[in-house]
Amino acid sequence: MDDQLRASLRAKLLDAMERRSRIEQQIQAHVDNIQDIRKALGNPYFFHPRPADDPESQARYTGYASHEPGLQLMHAREDVERQIADILNRLTGLGL
Repeated sequence: MDDQLRASLRAKLLDAMERRSRIEQQIQAHVDNIQDIRKALGNPYFFHPRPADDPESQARYTGYASHEPGLQLMHAREDVERQIADILNRLTGLGL
């Protein structure tokens, strides 16, 4: 039974590590495209006082919508990191 459990945990660990790698690639792509994201989703900050036609003015402030995709990626990475830690703990408990 322990051999089957170890094999199962190793497979889950490999899957989680691959997901972490994909998420990290998505985070990097997000960083590389932040200007396009802000163009599509809006200006997440403003500086006061600036004229209303300035792209960084309060008049063009759109809230935090452009932060949401990045936050989702960060939460996904946190989740997979927790899963990896849990699997490693379980494998350690089995003597690996």
